[in-house]
Amino acid sequence: MSVFRRDERQAALRLIGATPGRIAGMTAAEAALTGAAGALLGAAGYALLLPAAAEVPVAGGSWYAADLWVGLPVLLAVLAEVVATVVVSALVGLRQVVVGPLGVARRSRPTRMSFVRALVFVAVILGYWWFTEHKESEINGVLGFFAVVFLALSVIGPWAVGVLGRIVSARARRPATLLAGRRLLDGPKSAWRTVSGLALAGFVAGFFALFSTAGGSPWGSPDTLAVAVPKSRVSVAQHEARDRLEAAGITATVGSDTDWVAMGGGENSVQVTATVPGGAENLDRARTALASLVPGQYPLTGTDVRWSGTVFAQDFTTATRIVLGITFITAIASAGITAASSVLDRRPTYGLLRLAGTPLRILDAARRKETLIPVAVLAGGSVLTGIFTTAPVTLAGGGSSSLDAGGIALLAVCLGLGIAGVMGASALSRPLLRAVTERAGPSPE
Repeated sequence: MSVFRRDERQAALRLIGATPGRIAGMTAAEAALTGAAGALLGAAGYALLLPAAAEVPVAGGSWYAADLWVGLPVLLAVLAEVVATVVVSALVGLRQVVVGPLGVARRSRPTRMSFVRALVFVAVILGYWWFTEHKESEINGVLGFFAVVFLALSVIGPWAVGVLGRIVSARARRPATLLAGRRLLDGPKSAWRTVSGLALAGFVAGFFALFSTAGGSPWGSPDTLAVAVPKSRVSVAQHEARDRLEAAGITATVGSDTDWVAMGGGENSVQVTATVPGGAENLDRARTALASLVPGQYPLTGTDVRWSGTVFAQDFTTATRIVLGITFITAIASAGITAASSVLDRRPTYGLLRLAGTPLRILDAARRKETLIPVAVLAGGSVLTGIFTTAPVTLAGGGSSSLDAGGIALLAVCLGLGIAGVMGASALSRPLLRAVTERAGPSPE
């Protein structure tokens, strides 16, 4: 929220003779302090959330907080990396201040996005399509390309915002729409920062909507026990199974089939089955009676076999909800912060417009449209990109590449809540807009 004002101050210092080294040192110190404060706050949040995170069921049960503690060396390394990333990011942004301080002071930075960005994105998509068509078994390569496509969205995003601004400006019929279009066209990077979180979150939602798993099994019945026996001993095993069940006082239907519930029989085996009515108690008694029917074999039901698949499906659903929740919360928080910083960034422009007689409601409506238009377009495009890039991964894993009702519902909920959250976060900066325009003097510049 303070980056633009900092650039203005540093440009002024540069114009009165401050050396690039002095400017860089000031910037690095300020970024290190704020980065360290944020990193420590995040580490405290991590420690406080450990007990709650340990209660999340994974692999059929909860965990201890100590299982989720990464250790002090790793935590310190992460803190150092966060601070270093913030410092490097701040220093990289100094180039314009050092090379062209007068342009920064006069707010004359170039904003047009090159068409090369779109070409890069198309090239990445075509490369991904070619790789998945010719390297179907290279799942690691597919996942690597998947990450490249994710990064390519950040490359094409500002260019797409600039194109939207040009279209909206040309077709605008109301003042608020014209202002929104001009802002998108004049500051595509700034507008992209507001909606980028939700666009990338939509990409993640598109991934999870298609890449789903089910814990069900196509074979077996919950009340049918099965034991694999050699084909030559099927009749003998069936007769012995009936005798054992009758001796135990259990009514059951003994038969055989070629399903794959029973394990360990090999290709020359057939599974002998016993369908036991009467509920779980009778089923357990029948399991005990047939336990030693075939040496090395234990009577199984379809429920027993698909237990691990069911647990995995439950874990996948839990992970999906957690990842999507964190992603969209982060995107909404980022949109709110960026919207507030945008108001501060454009304080002189808003002040001039207000002094020229533009109603506050028009300025606020333009700000809403400036967020809603790119969100509606780019979030939808990101979802489609996520679905497109996920299809080869699901096919390589033996899954389906089509959306089901659950996937469609997931997308609808994510996009609905995401757009509502971003617009709500943006609305929180409305009092800041009012304060900025009310304090505008006769010469906001």
